[in-house]
Amino acid sequence: DKAVELLADITFNSTFPEKEIEKERMVILEEMAMYRDTPEDAIQDDFDEIVFHNHPLGSNILGTTDTVSRFKQGDFKEFLKKNLNTERIILSSVGNYSAKKLKRLTEKYLQEIPHKNHTPQRNYFTETAPIVQTIEKPITQAHVALGRTSYGLKDENRIPFFLLINILGGPSMNSRLNLSLREKHGFVYGIDASYTPYIETGSLAIYFATDPKNLKKSLKLIEKEFDLLKKNPLGHMQLHKAKQQLKGQLAMSEENNNAMMLMMAKSMLDLNRIPDINELFDRIDQASAEHLMELARANFNKEEMSQLTFIPK
Repeated sequence: DKAVELLADITFNSTFPEKEIEKERMVILEEMAMYRDTPEDAIQDDFDEIVFHNHPLGSNILGTTDTVSRFKQGDFKEFLKKNLNTERIILSSVGNYSAKKLKRLTEKYLQEIPHKNHTPQRNYFTETAPIVQTIEKPITQAHVALGRTSYGLKDENRIPFFLLINILGGPSMNSRLNLSLREKHGFVYGIDASYTPYIETGSLAIYFATDPKNLKKSLKLIEKEFDLLKKNPLGHMQLHKAKQQLKGQLAMSEENNNAMMLMMAKSMLDLNRIPDINELFDRIDQASAEHLMELARANFNKEEMSQLTFIPK
């Protein structure tokens, strides 16, 4: 009971005392300084700004030193007034707790919340030309983010492309990029490829850090893996193992209650339903080697990708 009451109070009745704002301001400014001193974190957010050039999708939610330094109590109240939409509030719960009891608590603490339906005008994303940027920093390794926009959340290619990215540079040690750049050549400690779908678009990003003298060689090896996936269809056993591995990763993620809770809430907000894991498994099983090769040809073209590089000063 206390948890639901507290969450409802924080969400709808926050008063934003000036003294607490000032205290939190100092914490966030310190976080921003730490973030700028951590290139592996900073490059990924900075890369979003390049891929989604001049669009809110690329805006760093940390803000800037200037904006964080200026915020007052009235700014937060005005933000809620302009943006709060009670029709877009999801209460998600995972655990040994009945739906009947949760519904009762929802009615007890949320039913009397005044209805608000402020829907800001959506700024739709339009494609921009790829950007290649190099920035000198006081670091010892070269850090690289490489990628482009890709498929949105409701695109039929989303699940097959997710499988393809998992093969290319997923979290497992047997991903192609990891086997090539780390295990075979020893150029990187770690390398990963990620795919993040949004409502209208999505992003593909590859991130790695290496000794500056191995930077060009590493990029050449990545291009080589692109070409292999574009030209050579996966064999039957290769494809079967890749599908089983991805399904295993998804099944394991459902064991994490916090991840499950967030997934359900996001699915309700974005899709208005919660997909069953077996539905995802079926869509993974339907992916063919030919389709994955088509997706590789459409997305793995270096000249169509943006690149951000941090190099030692």
